[in-house]
Amino acid sequence: MSAMWHFEKHFSTEEANSLIPWLRENFRKIHALLGYNYPGWKKAGGNGNGKGWEFGQFAAQLSRREAEDMIGNLIREIESRGIVVRDLRRGLVDFPALHNGEEVYLCYELDDGYEVQFYHGLDEGYAGRRPL
Repeated sequence: MSAMWHFEKHFSTEEANSLIPWLRENFRKIHALLGYNYPGWKKAGGNGNGKGWEFGQFAAQLSRREAEDMIGNLIREIESRGIVVRDLRRGLVDFPALHNGEEVYLCYELDDGYEVQFYHGLDEGYAGRRPL
């Protein structure tokens, strides 16, 4: 029996989790470019290495057009890996996946920390999130 899937790429939970630090860093950059002060970011930066503050200072010096171009590039880089970007402020993304033989989204947002903990059906959206 061959199923017709909506997505070519399906992430395992382990694969998705391995991308979380990279995703968090990209959202930290996006937030700096948008001027967001996400409560989860340390003053020194997203991972405490001091580079986040430097990036924020750099982002503040860009023109609106330059910032928009950089944001677009960061979003395209995320999406080029097969990840669906849903909400920039919340850092909300979906990873296409298979769960119990069904095509679903592994649902992640910045407030979830460093691991994917939820999934939902393709048509359910955030409100339909269930624990893995």
